[in-house]
Amino acid sequence: MKAILIGSIGALCETSEIQRQSFNQALAEYDTGLYWNVAQYCALIRAPGGLLRLQNLGIKDEVAKAIHSRKQALFAERIKGTIAPRDGIIELINECHKQDIKLGFVTSTTLVTLQAVMEALAPMIDFDRFDIITDASHVAKPKPHPDIYHHALHELAINADDALVIEDSEANANAAQKAGLRCLFTPGEYQMADIQTLVTASYDECASLWQKAA
Repeated sequence: MKAILIGSIGALCETSEIQRQSFNQALAEYDTGLYWNVAQYCALIRAPGGLLRLQNLGIKDEVAKAIHSRKQALFAERIKGTIAPRDGIIELINECHKQDIKLGFVTSTTLVTLQAVMEALAPMIDFDRFDIITDASHVAKPKPHPDIYHHALHELAINADDALVIEDSEANANAAQKAGLRCLFTPGEYQMADIQTLVTASYDECASLWQKAA
């Protein structure tokens, strides 16, 4: 085992409800008449990509971009001092650092959202320990396409067989699998998935599996 790739914001920390609240405020500010309850939001986020989600609802492109931009700003404000790493993630990062295992944060979210999350988690996570951190600007096609994983493997100069991915959603896990990567599935609070098709594990189990493979 040469690398562990944490594949999304939701695999690193839980932000689903804050994301939902931020979307709803932005939707209200732009008088869309839309409001997403928890059940609706759970269904919507099965497909990654907040901007695409808005566009698929028939919102005009310019308005969708404005709403998404406002949502990102609201999200950045709301997460300050309110989010924390998921259980076991700090221990996993420390273990990778101790054993010289490469570490990646392989997300295809926007740079704005990525920076907001990293800033909010900076008191708890040393992001300098990551060998690669990605965002939507690194590929033409974000998840659920596998491109961001191909990019990460190339930059880390490793083969798919040498890495283990941790993902939080079915779509993202499928992206990793399409890139030929083994993937552990740690579903987020609002994620809906057919877990029979995926390997489900806690971060403690991820660390245990890594130790056996190292």
